Amino acid sequence: MEVAKLKLQHAALQLECDKHKNRVMELLEENSMLKSMALPPPPPSSPQSAARPATWAYAKFASIVCSDSRVCAISLRGDLLGVGTKLGPDSHGLLQVSLLDIQHRASIPLHRLAIRDVAVSTDSKYVATTAMDGKLHIVRTSMT
Repeated sequence: MEVAKLKLQHAALQLECDKHKNRVMELLEENSMLKSMALPPPPPSSPQSAARPATWAYAKFASIVCSDSRVCAISLRGDLLGVGTKLGPDSHGLLQVSLLDIQHRASIPLHRLAIRDVAVSTDSKYVATTAMDGKLHIVRTSMT
């Protein structure tokens, strides 16, 4: 009885998988069709602007000294920067910097080995770090 029930569940799941595969194939086909119908880029507004390459205007906002840093993340709101950095001989952690006041910083020891990824939540309330020590830490920011 149990085997028959499992076979029925398997068949139902297989049917569901096949439906999803077909939908993916439809979407891929639609994507290919849309790419082939893509509109050409608009012509330049003037001959002078076509000859001149676009330039980016930028200015240095801040310089932050970090030790053995590999990764950083900026919050979507643009108010928080999280940098994975070496804090001591056997300590790696998060350097949390307020982008509203660059002098407002917090160093949070979290890991034994180098941090390999930093992510800031969309509301800037939490920062997650993963490191070579195989651990993930989530900390509440002090900016809230």
